[in-house]
Amino acid sequence: MKHSSGGITLLFALIVTLFSLGVIFLLNYSLIIGLEVNRIDYINTQLKNNIESAKQIVNSADLPFFDLDNPAAIETINTGTIVLKKLEKRAAKFWGQHNYVNFGEKPEHRLSGAFTISVWFKPQNFPINGIDLPSDYEPILSKGSTNSSNPGTGYEFFFNRYDGNSKARLRFFVTLEGDDNELTLFTVHKNDIVDDIWVHCIVTYNGSSLKMFIDGNLVHGTAASGSVYWEAGEINLLLARRGSNLYSGMLRNAGLWSVALTDAAVLEMHTKGLNFNPLIGANNYQNQEDLKAFYRLNETGGLYIYDSSIHQNNGTITNNFLNQSAFTTITDSFSYYIQTNYLGHTRVENYK
Repeated sequence: MKHSSGGITLLFALIVTLFSLGVIFLLNYSLIIGLEVNRIDYINTQLKNNIESAKQIVNSADLPFFDLDNPAAIETINTGTIVLKKLEKRAAKFWGQHNYVNFGEKPEHRLSGAFTISVWFKPQNFPINGIDLPSDYEPILSKGSTNSSNPGTGYEFFFNRYDGNSKARLRFFVTLEGDDNELTLFTVHKNDIVDDIWVHCIVTYNGSSLKMFIDGNLVHGTAASGSVYWEAGEINLLLARRGSNLYSGMLRNAGLWSVALTDAAVLEMHTKGLNFNPLIGANNYQNQEDLKAFYRLNETGGLYIYDSSIHQNNGTITNNFLNQSAFTTITDSFSYYIQTNYLGHTRVENYK
């Protein structure tokens, strides 16, 4: 029985045609996908450029007044629109007489062989005999009790007067226990602290070196070794109180980490300002898993300070003079909400 050669040829031609159509489809599909990727990349680039442009003009004198309720809308050339909103920042306010925060005794606050502590502060004191400075032993944050003759326990920040009571310095103390169980008190400091200026202080300890950074820059360091010494009894973390001494001024963004942040991470944290989010890793900061506590201290009211970390160790405000609010608006500092739209796509960013 003979087979038709014409039928075989037709079948082969059909297969070749289908294969060719498949190749053409794949090529066209790849081209379409490539064009779509390029289009999305282009749109993202324009949105990012708009955000960066907005950052450059938020303080422009040519802009009309704008705030949260009255945003400024800017039309851009061929790249969509930009909307700016100015947001008031808030801070915890302490009066030096009546209020402080007690976070209780929590294991996350018992830092050990390495740590980072960060806080923004703006001391505000009533002038006494013409001197307007933080007072001797005025505290910022305290967990423990340190003493030069008896090293004590834990860590704490407080101010000291010096140079004939005419100047003030911020000091950080920590008691470390060595391998031989000997206790040693270590300290780092920053001189020339004055009232009514925001300062960002970060202290890091990596097991061999204790450092203090002010506004992102290293100002003092010392060799140190051992682990933070803790007594067995209850030692509460206190904000704005040390013994009978109370802090006067504003505080923001108090944070604790169980690792020494790198110098680059410290600078990045400072650069992002009060909008820094410790729960998100980015660039030189990748320590969100090491976060033990973070208190933004920007509540609008009430008697609680909320922990932004996963540990949720909230604090309670003691306020013995209830007509003085424990929170206030930061009148000399704002954050900005920036939104840009282009070809149906939106990008939003908060800017300090």
